[in-house]
Amino acid sequence: MEKVRKGYVIHLNRLDNSPSIIFIDELDSIAPKREEVSGDIEKRIVSQMLTLMDGLEARGKVVVIGATNRVNSIDPALRRPGRFDREIEIGIPDADLTYFTFTLGGCH
Repeated sequence: MEKVRKGYVIHLNRLDNSPSIIFIDELDSIAPKREEVSGDIEKRIVSQMLTLMDGLEARGKVVVIGATNRVNSIDPALRRPGRFDREIEIGIPDADLTYFTFTLGGCH
């Protein structure tokens, strides 16, 4: 977890070269609900992430994108305005879309 925090801080400190995009995959594993984790490290990482995201407006053109398939496991504070402002839900594809995806990519 410490490596994740350090990496996030390093990227945010480099944002003086905006515009920038930060993509965080598996957001639920980095920022779980604080009331559901037992370790202090996990709670501190979520708190640090919230603090850093609160200061992003002053950094200029920075977009932070988070992805998860467990949206209800993310700390609710991350979903408040000013942090992740928009949520886009991409559902499970049906059979036709799955077929189209595989045939489009040349898989048969």
